[in-house]
Amino acid sequence: MKRVFAIVLSLALLLTGCAADTPEPENTTVTTTAPAPAEPEPVVVVTDEVKAALDAVLEKHKYEGIVYLTHNGQPVYQWVSGTNDMGQPLTMDSPMYIGSISKQFCAAAILMLRDQGKLSLDDTLEKYFPEYTIGKDITLHNLLSMRSGIVQDAMLLAENTDMYAQMPAEELNSIVLDWIFSQPLRFEQGAKHDYSNVNYMLLSYVVEQASGQSYEEFIQQNICEPLGMPHTGFRNSVMEHPEWGLTCEKVNFALTLGDVAQGCGDLISTAGDMDIWMTALKSGKVVCEESYQQMTTDYSPDKNNPYGYGLMPDIRNGWGHGGADAYYTSGMYFNREYGYNFYIVTNNSPVITSGGLIFPTGRTDKVSTELLRILFTATDAANK
Repeated sequence: MKRVFAIVLSLALLLTGCAADTPEPENTTVTTTAPAPAEPEPVVVVTDEVKAALDAVLEKHKYEGIVYLTHNGQPVYQWVSGTNDMGQPLTMDSPMYIGSISKQFCAAAILMLRDQGKLSLDDTLEKYFPEYTIGKDITLHNLLSMRSGIVQDAMLLAENTDMYAQMPAEELNSIVLDWIFSQPLRFEQGAKHDYSNVNYMLLSYVVEQASGQSYEEFIQQNICEPLGMPHTGFRNSVMEHPEWGLTCEKVNFALTLGDVAQGCGDLISTAGDMDIWMTALKSGKVVCEESYQQMTTDYSPDKNNPYGYGLMPDIRNGWGHGGADAYYTSGMYFNREYGYNFYIVTNNSPVITSGGLIFPTGRTDKVSTELLRILFTATDAANK
């Protein structure tokens, strides 16, 4: 799981594909062949015995949170334990902070706009931030694939939370950008992989410039509303929605200031909405197949840090991502071949504190690995 401590569809194209149709040359003979027989779908059996084994892992770790597993849209395993920030019992419908899982929504937004002809992945930051002379040659592809060389996090807010909390968001964002743009690159763009929250914060600002909408409006109108995700929102709206049962007390409050978590760790969602999102993404209802393949290509030469666009390759050719913010840690995973969607989140991770920030110790990552191992061991046995 990647940590988050930043102080930092249009659906019309689904009817036509990513690229414009190309007329077929005249006098060209097209030969067609019968499609190859489809491979049989793996048998999935989540028996009472398997469920008991999954329960045992969560009980061993005293896991307080939500776990949701579906197969081809049908729930096959659920777990819920603990209370929300208000002390009320969690339910399967409880909204939770999802941290860096938010990045894949930002990546999808960029690809939607590319498919609409409103930007190119070869665009450099000079086009959107001409004042950023140090990083003027960095491309959107570099940002998406975590190969930009930009500073990892905007740390200046950590020590001045009280002061910045009083500032208008626009003023604060300007201070943050000025600081980012003054920092030297960690390496030449494209040279290597280096996970950076700032990459996706900048991408969210590109979404705003290319779309003419606020980032929040774009995500809501082009993803959440068309897909039917009514329980997905933004962390800067927590105080406006007491029914969510969330506060800023169990997260790094500085992340709620201005737009410093925008695009990289700004979303709140539920298990049901996350299942809708994963199903839609892998089935072509978010971006077309070409764009999906770009999201799920590993661009990192460092095999210890594989990364696509807002997604990481995972067990059995699946894809996923983790999120973390103070006591909240989360993970999601989907697999086209096996039909699985998996979501896990807790608001009660063990933490350490440093420099005014709270960092989780990564328990959700370990729990997820154990649960998926049990799931695929059972799946393999069912398919012998």
